[in-house]
Amino acid sequence: MKLPPTTCFPLLILDPPYVCREEREREREREREREREREREREREREREREREREREREREREREREREREREREREREREREREREREREREREREREREREQKITTCIGREAATLLSLPAYKSCRLVLACRDVDKLDLASLASVQQCYRDFIAHFGPSASLDVLVLNAGRAHFESRVAQLTADGFEVTLQTNFLGHVLLTELLLPHLRRAAQPRLVFLSSSLHDPDSRSRSSDVPTVATSSYRSGIQNTKPPPDVDLATLFSIQDKSPLSGRWIYQTSKLAGMLYLYALQRREAGQSPLRCCAISPGFIPQTNLFRNSSALVTRTVHEGGVIIARVCTDDALPLGREPSHDMEAELGCAPTQGAGYFVLNNASQVEAVWSSDRSYHAALAEELYTAALARCAPYL
Repeated sequence: MKLPPTTCFPLLILDPPYVCREEREREREREREREREREREREREREREREREREREREREREREREREREREREREREREREREREREREREREREREREREQKITTCIGREAATLLSLPAYKSCRLVLACRDVDKLDLASLASVQQCYRDFIAHFGPSASLDVLVLNAGRAHFESRVAQLTADGFEVTLQTNFLGHVLLTELLLPHLRRAAQPRLVFLSSSLHDPDSRSRSSDVPTVATSSYRSGIQNTKPPPDVDLATLFSIQDKSPLSGRWIYQTSKLAGMLYLYALQRREAGQSPLRCCAISPGFIPQTNLFRNSSALVTRTVHEGGVIIARVCTDDALPLGREPSHDMEAELGCAPTQGAGYFVLNNASQVEAVWSSDRSYHAALAEELYTAALARCAPYL
């Protein structure tokens, strides 16, 4: 069949077979190149990731270094704090040392002067045992320390040793104080130092005093133990008293030591430093006379109290405006003489009127001594209340009850 002349047919020209193969090969090559490029891109990405990881590691290392630096700074701060604490401890130790020096001024003044004199031939060249107020020695504000002092005495001299003289020289005074301060034993510190510690030491050593031929107990008192002297202070009440020694009879005075409260003073409670000092010295006089009455006829013990006068170098009355009347040497002299004088005068006894009206009683040989203007030891009357027999006996019993755990 013939086709119409207007009919057209498409012309298809095919590449030779080898041309197709080359093109396909080139395409595959391009694909491989693109794959390689992608691989290189992935490698670059991995490299960037590794770089980021290295940067993160470097940052972590820098952070660790900063942390180490902060730790070093903290350690330096801790070291500085330890150094500050060491400095504070050194300052506390210096303060304790200054306090020990202040506390030892009594011993290094009156006590030391008396010890120096007692070691001389003029005062019988005594063999001395100094139980000074020191951190390693006797502390009268601690009953355990007093007991340990006695044990050390026994360990050194033996249980059968005799003791010729016991001098109770330590004292504490802080007149400006307005609140109570208690010891570890629960007693007011001035009362325990000036009175209760002395009572315990005396009772522990009493058997050794009784073994001596002419034993003496010497208590360093003060003229301020007289309640009349309280009227000279604005921080304590004026107390009416009698003056039998001058022949003028006044109203009978009440006992001046309140045993119901004396040993139960509360810490930080209102308390006059002057009042507790005076009361502690009056308590000492009452105890001394009560002990003498008990020992009379039983042993040759003689109990003596001394008022050395006001001595500025002792530092005891650094807060007092009292008139200074004596030197350290004079204070040492009266102690040494009362300890060793075989011709020591008898003490003054209360009159019969005092016995009848005030309840006073003879001391049976005790004495209260001062150094007169001629530098002679003179026996004088102590305060009326110090002779109060019933009060003295009650105080003696109460004091021994507080010391009983250490006897």
